Amino acid sequence: MSRLWFQGSEGLVFAPFGDAWRQLRKICTQELLSARRVHSSRPVRQDELGRLLRAVASSSPSPSEGRPVNLTGIIAAYIADSTVRAIIGSRPFKGGDACLKLFEDMVRMRPGLSLSDLFPSSRLAMLVSREPGQIKRCSREMLQIMDAVIQEHRERKAAGEGEAEDEDLVDVLVGLQEEVGSQHPLTTENIKFVMIDMFAAGSETATTALQWVMAELMRNPRVRHKAQEEVRRALAGHSKVTEESLGNLQYLHMVVKESLRLHVPGPLLTLRQCRSPCQVLGYDVPVGATVLVNSWVIARDPAHWDAPEEFLPERFD
Repeated sequence: MSRLWFQGSEGLVFAPFGDAWRQLRKICTQELLSARRVHSSRPVRQDELGRLLRAVASSSPSPSEGRPVNLTGIIAAYIADSTVRAIIGSRPFKGGDACLKLFEDMVRMRPGLSLSDLFPSSRLAMLVSREPGQIKRCSREMLQIMDAVIQEHRERKAAGEGEAEDEDLVDVLVGLQEEVGSQHPLTTENIKFVMIDMFAAGSETATTALQWVMAELMRNPRVRHKAQEEVRRALAGHSKVTEESLGNLQYLHMVVKESLRLHVPGPLLTLRQCRSPCQVLGYDVPVGATVLVNSWVIARDPAHWDAPEEFLPERFD
């Protein structure tokens, strides 16, 4: 099924290994994910965090009511909105709601297995499965929205609207596309698929990770109390929590790492294709074979982890 999502993809995740892929990876690392770029999107995160806190507060008007709050849905909405704003900008976009809905559909469908996954060589399995048609429709509509987003950014740039500090990821990619001299210049297809890659990675991964951190803290009172004490000690005298102050929360960082180990957001890594014959654990892997890496098993292997099924943040100390 993953092959159907972005067949012939020119993004970072599904692109074949080679010089073009290296160039695209370099662009993403140096231009899109650099410390400067992350810092420039801080106002977006702060604004969305304020909306998150207000949503939690409004969901439980009075502590005496004892009404449970669905943090799963609120956190997912916060991460999705933050990611979309970082990618396409804070200004209103007429296709924003449709974009979010398609991203949600994409995240929901991608992890699943269908009949054609179990019988990949069977044309009949592909014909009787509903998923291929749904994936093709979602992918087609997603690319149409990406086209509209890119065109809107080009029109704004041509009109001289916006300032450097308001640049989002699409602005950066469009600017890089117009530069000359690159051995592998960016194409519009590159930009569209990189946008999709960034949202899928930033939204799904962060949402899943944050939900599991909250769940593990609730399940482990000892760890929760220790993390709370560290936060109160490190932020004593501060009226607000800032991103700079988070660097002092070493134990909380260990909690996040341990949660990521136990609950890998992507248990099976992205499909890859073998480029040359090799042997893995005594098995022959031919050229062109589809390779899946099970990161969930690696993270719980007792040969490399003491008490692998237990939640022990101290192992990262």
